[in-house]
Amino acid sequence: MLKGLHALRGIAALAVVLYHASVWSDVYYARVFDGFFDFGYIGVDAFFVLSGFIIFYVHWHDTPGVAAWKQFFVKRLIRIYPPFLPVSCVLLLAYHFLPSFANGAREVGIVSSLFLVPTPARPALEVSWTLMHEMLFYLLFSLIYLGRSLFLWAVAAWGLLLVVTINRSDGMFLSRFFFNVHNIHFLLGMAVAFVAARSNRLHRTALLAGLAMLALYILSVYARLNQDLFVSHKLEHLLLGILFAAVIYGLVGLDREGTIRCPRPCMLLGSASYSIYLVHYPLVSLLNRIAAWYYDGSVAMAYLSFVLIVLSCLAAGILYYRFYEKRALRYLRQRLL
Repeated sequence: MLKGLHALRGIAALAVVLYHASVWSDVYYARVFDGFFDFGYIGVDAFFVLSGFIIFYVHWHDTPGVAAWKQFFVKRLIRIYPPFLPVSCVLLLAYHFLPSFANGAREVGIVSSLFLVPTPARPALEVSWTLMHEMLFYLLFSLIYLGRSLFLWAVAAWGLLLVVTINRSDGMFLSRFFFNVHNIHFLLGMAVAFVAARSNRLHRTALLAGLAMLALYILSVYARLNQDLFVSHKLEHLLLGILFAAVIYGLVGLDREGTIRCPRPCMLLGSASYSIYLVHYPLVSLLNRIAAWYYDGSVAMAYLSFVLIVLSCLAAGILYYRFYEKRALRYLRQRLL
């Protein structure tokens, strides 16, 4: 296990929870910490780059062939769907019987909610749009089992198209899906894995530079300067992908040196990061509505509500991981792999 990357995954999950808790607190009762945690959406950028790195790092040396291709997909499907489906199904039922819970009774897509296939209708679990991009990336990576040359040509072609279309205006939903700037992050993660497998020179410099630039970016978000600094949000996310690629490269180097010591809470958050990501969004929405009922207008009450909501989401995610995700994945892997 690469401890640094495991901890980074947990920190990314925490950032996303803080972001959604901050956004929804502003909607339902009060703006807390002056919106400082609005930067937390960068956790998604970190997740995508990490995913590209890990998949390439683990499977690059797999033997090509139909059997290996099948095993790769079974592993990926087991990892994604069993934890996802219970949460999505509960939300589908909730939106059916309690339409007002869907924030304006938005149109919910059955296909996207159950199968993670992109459709014009949004999925019941709002954050599962990221999982659709994960599945697209898995399809691309699976080409490696048909031959590395085919895989490399496909990666190069997709990367070129993503760069060329980065400033194009949004079109049809499928076009927005295939040419979403976040897809570049998978390629950046794979590039880091490829380079790190051969050399880890200047890893400390890369880590420090990446962290320093991320800190400056977070300050720019807090100061509301990021909208003036970037021509488009796509270029903004491209920069974030590059910065996280540098951080990951540095963490891998430190891991190989054996100099990383990660606190147990960070490691626990890393293990439960997927469960936290899945359960936190509906909980944030529900708990903020409850907090609004009890909000007395005081600053102390607003801050206390925010902290309790964040801690509740983390606790729920950890419990979901320990009592369901971990056991379900172990059972399915023993039966299917």
